[in-house]
Amino acid sequence: MNNKRDILFLLLLGLLSILYFHKQIFLGLVPFVDDLSAYSFSSKSFFASEVLSGRVPLWDPHLFGGTPYLANLNSAALYPFNWIFLALPYPSAVTAYQLIHLLLAGLFVYLWGKSVRLAPFAAFLSGGIYMLSGVFATENIHLGYYAAMVWTPAVFFAAEKWVSDRSFRSAASAGLALALILLSGSPQFLLITGICLAIYLPLRTADVRPAAGLSVPQAGQGPSLAQWTMLAAGLGLGLLAASAQLIPAMELIGLSGRSYPTGYAFSSAFSSSIQQFISQPFGRIGHGWVGVIPLLLSVWALVAVRKRVLWVFGLLTLFTTVMSWGDQGILFRFAYHLIPGFSLFRAWYRFILYTVLFFSLLAGFGVDSLLKGDSRKLWSAAVVCFLVVFLCIGLFACFRLGGHIDLMAGRAFLLLAASGLAFLFLNGKVRAVVFQCGLAGLLLLDVSQGGALLGGAHPLTVASFYEFPRDKEWIRFLSDNAGDYRVSLTELLKVPARNYPVPGGAYFPISPNLGQRFGFDNMEGYDQLNLRRYLRFMSEVPPDLQFILLNVRYIVTTQSLDDIPGVSLAFRDGSIRIYKLANAVPRYTVFSKARFFKDGGELLAAMRAPGFIPYEQALLEGDGVSVAGRAGRPDCRFDVVPVRRSPGETVLSAISDGPGYLVCNEAYAPGWKATVDGKRVTIWPAYHLFRAVPVPSGRHEVRFYYDPFSFRAGIALSFAAVLLIALIAAARRKYPSPPDGGPA
Repeated sequence: MNNKRDILFLLLLGLLSILYFHKQIFLGLVPFVDDLSAYSFSSKSFFASEVLSGRVPLWDPHLFGGTPYLANLNSAALYPFNWIFLALPYPSAVTAYQLIHLLLAGLFVYLWGKSVRLAPFAAFLSGGIYMLSGVFATENIHLGYYAAMVWTPAVFFAAEKWVSDRSFRSAASAGLALALILLSGSPQFLLITGICLAIYLPLRTADVRPAAGLSVPQAGQGPSLAQWTMLAAGLGLGLLAASAQLIPAMELIGLSGRSYPTGYAFSSAFSSSIQQFISQPFGRIGHGWVGVIPLLLSVWALVAVRKRVLWVFGLLTLFTTVMSWGDQGILFRFAYHLIPGFSLFRAWYRFILYTVLFFSLLAGFGVDSLLKGDSRKLWSAAVVCFLVVFLCIGLFACFRLGGHIDLMAGRAFLLLAASGLAFLFLNGKVRAVVFQCGLAGLLLLDVSQGGALLGGAHPLTVASFYEFPRDKEWIRFLSDNAGDYRVSLTELLKVPARNYPVPGGAYFPISPNLGQRFGFDNMEGYDQLNLRRYLRFMSEVPPDLQFILLNVRYIVTTQSLDDIPGVSLAFRDGSIRIYKLANAVPRYTVFSKARFFKDGGELLAAMRAPGFIPYEQALLEGDGVSVAGRAGRPDCRFDVVPVRRSPGETVLSAISDGPGYLVCNEAYAPGWKATVDGKRVTIWPAYHLFRAVPVPSGRHEVRFYYDPFSFRAGIALSFAAVLLIALIAAARRKYPSPPDGGPA
């Protein structure tokens, strides 16, 4: 960005970002759908509350009986742009977050395009195509995915710089961009980017040149072993900069249900299909939407441009397209069995987002070729052939695959207009500036579907909807009365719509994560990563015992539970009913009797046994000594009073007439520590899911606190990685290596 033309195109990208979000900026609208309202709203609210209270958000007590928060990559707790949510209300923060990221996406594609020798105008159009494509229109409800697709072109831009200068600084920059993908909460995108990078770099560094009269490349001189080693070091150290979240995340994955093999059916679910790919240009919207004019320009680039980089982009476009088809493609099964970590994820349609990225660059090469004014006859022939194929496939898609004739006709008209404009320019009938302005307008109109995608593909509503639940009496009732007891939204979530009507005909989604935002604890939650102990507890313990052991006091539902014994109506707000359980037990209890089991399987079997009484004795896992209790002492007193409680710390005052075990009905996980009167004691898993510590007779202060070693180790490793990158970069700058230029 070192000349006036670059600054001009940067300003145009900024104006395009503002135009894209004009409804959010000037009309106060915001998307109110799916994960943006059901997940991110509560998660970002909890994050902001913890940080503004001066605490590191390591533990979330509001979901699943308690669960790690920062270690969950979906939280994006250490992602730099996540801090926007500390300064602005959630709706405004979402708009600012997405606007900044959209601008960065266009900027990185522009820089990447220039680094592969695109003219500035062509690079600008590549950035604009990417910004207005289906990638950001459809993924604006997933903040992590939105951010990941911003840093992906940054990775490739830095990698292309390394291809040219073979420097440690470029390699480390690519590694840091990979770290930002991870920190944004998108490990699947990190894996896909890594796969594409593993294809891109060897091909770009092969220094291939077409032989005379042939279109088949011949191999040349590539980087040395030392340069490849320096690249690996830069990428590795850059990625290790994210260790503060990566190390805890790896620990959590090992403790979660995702650590088990998920199976081929799981991994291949939610993929795209060949039929969807064919019908995409003739449908209304999709993740892979890139516009029909860019398709024409991409085909033109592959036909007319004789540059080896086109082979790379063409191959990656084909590869990511086939991979997005899941098990309909020939490559998916190989990737599933051969690529480490591939089987942990699903929804591999996301490969198509990378197809859009590579298409954007190919379209830029097509524009670049037209600007040079070559191959006028070939352009005419290519346009005619493309239109014929387009119309034939379009008719098939419209009559067999659910396409739309009106959309096909409109896009065919745009193709004709752009083709005619290019033909006039190639024949000297219009000036270059007229051609550039006309092509830019037609192309951006095409990609944005006539402006329909501006603001995203999802419906917008007034930002005040995010404030709506604050005024609802039933949420206020739970916030004021739940205290140390938990709430169940299970019955409410069984309602098919999963929505609560609000004035104006709109709906507020009932999310099991609302407790994160409003300060009460749920027995359930909505997240992709759950502790394996919780999953096993919920699958093997009878439902009535789940409510008792998770100390549930209130059930929120739209159904009548009046005929169920032990349940009474506590509050009603329109169609929402809150029932109170008479047998709700305290969250903290001291037992004089305790029985140890060697593993969770035996303990859970005992809980399923007929006649099991949950609070007759404490059921613990491990090799501790069982306590039979003291017969003949019915007057034995055990009292527990909460002294202080925050998400990562609980301080209790326990009074007992004899020794026993204090059971805290909050989730057990490595990283939890406990003291009794300041002395460290062992924490035992209780009832498979909870925590227990031994307490002697008398009055004692018991403190549970969450201090995972994985986070402290990750912080140290992140600091060491950043320091090492800085030292190596400084040393390489002071003592540069001999020049060894890459491919032109």
